[in-house]
Amino acid sequence: MKKILSTLPLLALMLTPVVTQAAYTTNFDGAVTNGGVANFADQDGWTINDGAIDLSFIQTGSAYTVGSGQSIGLGGFYAAPGTTSVSLSRTISQNLSISAFSVDFAIINSYAPNGLNNFFEADDTFGFSFSDAGGEILTVDFAPTSLVENNIRKLSVLGVDVPVNGIVATDYNSPGWYTLGMTFAANGADLDYFGTLANGSVTFNGTLAGKANAIATKLSVNFDVADVDPANAGSNYILVDNISIPEPTSLMSVLLAVGLLGARRRR
Repeated sequence: MKKILSTLPLLALMLTPVVTQAAYTTNFDGAVTNGGVANFADQDGWTINDGAIDLSFIQTGSAYTVGSGQSIGLGGFYAAPGTTSVSLSRTISQNLSISAFSVDFAIINSYAPNGLNNFFEADDTFGFSFSDAGGEILTVDFAPTSLVENNIRKLSVLGVDVPVNGIVATDYNSPGWYTLGMTFAANGADLDYFGTLANGSVTFNGTLAGKANAIATKLSVNFDVADVDPANAGSNYILVDNISIPEPTSLMSVLLAVGLLGARRRR
């Protein structure tokens, strides 16, 4: 005599919501001033490659966050860097082919002339990057569009300009926030990436050759000085909030339920 295994518990299992756990997520609300005026570096696993205090800093106030609490800034607002390439970095461990990334950010204009003239603001480059054991594998930058005063920052991916109008750097009192989102997918031996910006009005994509199995070991927020002398860095900076790198959603319970639905027990 055959007895069919009851499907009701299995259907309940299939309908149970699948929980996605974040590999790394932060809104920086737990950060505290670590020396200087508002120094952030060396908290929650974040380190910086420049010893100048307050290059990375905490900023509070409703205009300076997305949601509530506080965000962090990186740039020359409080201090000039000692190097032309500053990175605020955190160690991660993510298989990019099954990962996603999102971050809220705003770029704040310089409030003073640079050291080369008495009129134009100094505009520097800010952005984000992923690295694996061999070094940087993906960079997304927002760079000045000219040597004269200009609030537009062009989007550049892996050093190649993306043909869009770019984003607007805003004044200190009224930050203009953007969300950068990225997803990844293996394509044979390569890794495809897909990006969205400005609520999806800007999209970009490309391929990282031979990186289908890349493990991202570091996430960085970057500040690159336009001038050869870091002392001429602008007082501009990038605000960063709500970083999220979620774990891939587990389908194990669904697959298990599907498999068990087909099971029959004989006696």
